[in-house]
Amino acid sequence: MDITDPEFALSEVLPQDQEAALTSCSIFANDHVLVQYSRNVKDELYVYKLINGDTTGAALELVERITPDWIGTIYGYHARTREQTFVGAMLVGFTSPGIAGHYDTTKPVGQRWSKLREHVVDGLKPEEFIAEQVIYIAAGVEDAIYYFLAGLVRK
Repeated sequence: MDITDPEFALSEVLPQDQEAALTSCSIFANDHVLVQYSRNVKDELYVYKLINGDTTGAALELVERITPDWIGTIYGYHARTREQTFVGAMLVGFTSPGIAGHYDTTKPVGQRWSKLREHVVDGLKPEEFIAEQVIYIAAGVEDAIYYFLAGLVRK
C-alpha cells in the first residue's frame, strides 16, 4: 500500500456500528480479524474472515461472536504472529474473577472457543450468581444510564 500513489483510495472494510465503539481489531490466522466493541458499557468480541484474504480492498464476513452472553470485560487477547491460527483472551465479569479462553480457527465454527482455565476464589461459586445489565432512561433525558445488577440466584 502506497498512500502517496495518486490512485490510492480508502475503502471501508468494517462498517461503523452506530450503537457500539470499536475498541480494537487485529489480524490472526492470516485471514481472520478479531474485533472488540464496547456496547452499552460491556465488551463484545467477534471473529471476521477476510473474504479475499488480503487487507488491500478487503471485505469482511462475520464468522461468529465469542461468548455472546458474557457481561463484563474482555482483555488480553492476542496472537503472537499474523500466521498464528489461535488467539487467547481473558474474561472478567461480575460472576467470575477470571476466565482464560482459547479460540482456534482449525476447529469447526461453533466449537472454536474453549475455556482453558477459570480462576477460583474460595467460597465463590459463579453458578450461584447472576449478573444482569439494566438500562434506565429518565423522562426528558437523552442519554441512558447503564448499570449492572449482580446477586444470588434464587432457588
